[in-house]
Amino acid sequence: MDDDDIAQCCAYLCIAALVLTFVYYFWQLIVLSIVIIGIIYCIYRVVSSRNVKLPSPTSYGHYDSYDDDYRYEPIHDEQTPTKVSKTYIDPNGYKRYSDSDRLVRRHIAEIYVVRRKLREDEVVHHINGNKLDNRAVNLRVMTWREHNDLHNR
Repeated sequence: MDDDDIAQCCAYLCIAALVLTFVYYFWQLIVLSIVIIGIIYCIYRVVSSRNVKLPSPTSYGHYDSYDDDYRYEPIHDEQTPTKVSKTYIDPNGYKRYSDSDRLVRRHIAEIYVVRRKLREDEVVHHINGNKLDNRAVNLRVMTWREHNDLHNR
């Protein structure tokens, strides 16, 4: 071995010593980084492999949160329209379905707000006061008493 080979071996030994020192003092950080990268990769794989289908806002039914396919299961009763129904505005200024005379706001509240049938003592309140604005974000379900208290303040 000549002097160049010895110098190169010494350089490699110094680099190896530095790497081993770094690993010795920071091994927990290295392992933690590898674990975090693995978790992020697993989350990415799970999210990218799912074909999430959100329910259509024009569908009639309720959201089944336990179904992996994110399907809509229709609510079957005589008052729920099975197809897109025509609406009209009643004398009080509220939208109703033409085929069943059911209030549109109650139907929307059952599907998107409380996701169950409304009780007889419950009323649907329009938050912004517009009787024709039946968006789910504008509807609030409350009892008759709460509703009267709200309007009599």
